Amino acid sequence: MRIMKSCLGALLAVWAMALVSCQKSNEPLAMIPADADVMASINVVKIMENAGCKADGNRITLTDGAAAVVNWGKSQAPLLRGIMESGALDLEHVYMVGSSSGSPVFLTAVTDAGALEKILTDNAFNSTESDSWAVWSKDGAPSFLMGEAVVVVTDSRSDAAATAKAVNTLLKGASKKSVADVEWRRECLGRDNAVNLLAELDATGMPVDGTMSVGINLDGAEVSAEIARLDGDGKKMADAAGFMEYFRDVNTGMLKYLNGFDVAVAAFGVKGDFPWNKVADMAGDADPRSRQVMAMVLPYLQSLDGTLMIGAGPRRGLASFMMSDASDFMEYWDVTVAVELKEGDAQKYLAQIETLLKMNPLPGLSVRAEGNTLIATTGAGADGVPSVDASVLKGQSNILAVRLPKEGAVMTGLNASFGVDFRCWADKDVTRATLRLTDTDKPLLETLLGQVM
Repeated sequence: MRIMKSCLGALLAVWAMALVSCQKSNEPLAMIPADADVMASINVVKIMENAGCKADGNRITLTDGAAAVVNWGKSQAPLLRGIMESGALDLEHVYMVGSSSGSPVFLTAVTDAGALEKILTDNAFNSTESDSWAVWSKDGAPSFLMGEAVVVVTDSRSDAAATAKAVNTLLKGASKKSVADVEWRRECLGRDNAVNLLAELDATGMPVDGTMSVGINLDGAEVSAEIARLDGDGKKMADAAGFMEYFRDVNTGMLKYLNGFDVAVAAFGVKGDFPWNKVADMAGDADPRSRQVMAMVLPYLQSLDGTLMIGAGPRRGLASFMMSDASDFMEYWDVTVAVELKEGDAQKYLAQIETLLKMNPLPGLSVRAEGNTLIATTGAGADGVPSVDASVLKGQSNILAVRLPKEGAVMTGLNASFGVDFRCWADKDVTRATLRLTDTDKPLLETLLGQVM
């Protein structure tokens, strides 16, 4: 419950900060520097509607469940309710801009300035003029910066002058070139999603360049995400290394090696001539410390010829997640690894593993070879079939899938009235993920709120 409250508290903080604006819908984009480290658009109305709330334009009528979550914000609850119910801000078009070195700010259009000022005044906010802004502030609350036609909200807790200076520093790059001036950035943030995000990868410290684009959408009982890497012109960066041509469809027949405990399956299909040496070189260039590790595992990677499948699941329902001692892992968790290898390698590696297990026994681990397939499992003797079936894996070359049926041990342990179906896979130039709640006739967030409350 403590973790749940922390997560909801973070969500409330985002809601509280997601308020900034101008009279023309394009003006917030004109305030965001085109080269900002991270930027996003958030459709608060779409999010709240998925939570079961009713929206009339920018006026949101909270359900009892949503109101209860807002009330967890305690002192900020009246402010949040007032903003959502008043229609004072354009909550369909909230924008965020941030840098790797500081806190983000949020911008959106003001639709009723008088109503917004009344809400702030009623909630004991005071206004101070500073650096071309009217800074509305209150101890322990976010700050609202209002210009002639624009409001900016930041989580700064410093004085008005420092807050205004920090915001101006973050936004000053827009005077040179803004998001409104760059068509592909403007279009990315304008997609009909609940959340759109653009992040510069060089600012994250990742060993690749370009811009990461993320789109998250809510559709009934499903949330989906699309992730891609874009070049300087906003074009998707395809598989420049050419690895995709060495992938092959997953062999769904390998599901027979899993059992009824397994609710999660990761599978990867690869041809025997996959250029693992190239992967090792790229890893070593990115992090020289990995060269030694890659040299050790390279011979085993070069033996792959087909599908690598890993199945896993809890043996004791929710109790498995509360395991206190790692030595009990095989008693609480079922894990099976099955891999198709080149001719003769399955028997070769089986002999090596058996020799190692004689010297260092691992009770509960069983290893065997069937033709060119090597299988290692903690579930020897377990029966049943995994909840992830062949239809989920068919036609995929790489996938992570989790299926928690409503009647399964995990969901019944949570006393949940629904099941969960999660999938993540990569196409040539896009990574996709979906999470769908099953056995429910309500939207995803409304269903989850009902479960929590």
